[in-house]
Amino acid sequence: MGVTIAGLDILVKRIIWGVFLIVLAVGLYWCWLNGDWLIYHMQRQYDKEAYGLSWKVDISTAGEKARKEEKQLLIVFLKEGDITSDNLKRVLAQPTFKPVENNYVLLLVDYPADISKLSTREKTYCDELVKRYNIDKFGVLIVAEPLEGGQKEVRRIRYTREMPSSLLNQLAGGRFIAKPMVDSTPKRQPLKIPGLSAKPSANKR
Repeated sequence: MGVTIAGLDILVKRIIWGVFLIVLAVGLYWCWLNGDWLIYHMQRQYDKEAYGLSWKVDISTAGEKARKEEKQLLIVFLKEGDITSDNLKRVLAQPTFKPVENNYVLLLVDYPADISKLSTREKTYCDELVKRYNIDKFGVLIVAEPLEGGQKEVRRIRYTREMPSSLLNQLAGGRFIAKPMVDSTPKRQPLKIPGLSAKPSANKR
C-alpha cells in the first residue's frame, strides 16, 4: 500500500509539473506573438498629453514611430515663465493646430518653473535634447528627419506670434497639407495554438 501511495504521489507531481510546463510554454508563445504590443504598452507610460496634443518623451521610440509612419519629427522646446514659450503654448492648444499630428511625430521638451518636478528620466531626456540641438532660447520648434542612428535637422523656427495656419506652413517649408492619419500602434494578437484553435468541420454527407 505504501508503494502505491508513493507511486501516486510521484504521478501527481509529474502531472502538476507537466501542466506548469504547458502553461509556461503557452505564456512564452503569447509573449512572442505580442512582443511589439507589449513593448508599445510598456513605453506608453512615458507618452504625454499636453496642450491638446499627444507627445512622445523618448527620442528613440519617437524616431522608430516616425520611420514606421513615414513622418518627420517635430521637437518643441518650452520653458514655464518664458514669454515666447507661453505664447507658443496657446497656439499649440488651438484646434486649428491639431492637424500637425497627421504629419509629424511630436516630441516635447517642457521645463516647469520648478525643475525638481521633473522625474530623473524626463530631466535627463530634456537636457539631452537641449544639448544635442544647442538650444539657448525656448519657444523653439525643430523639424527633423528620423534617420537610423540619429536625427537630421531640417528646419528651426523660433515662435514670433504667428497664427496656427502660418506656423504650420513654416513647419512644412511651404503650404501645409495635412496627411491622412496613420496609426502604427501594434494590435494584440489572439492566441492560436495549432490543433486546438481550429474549429472542427462538420461531416458532409
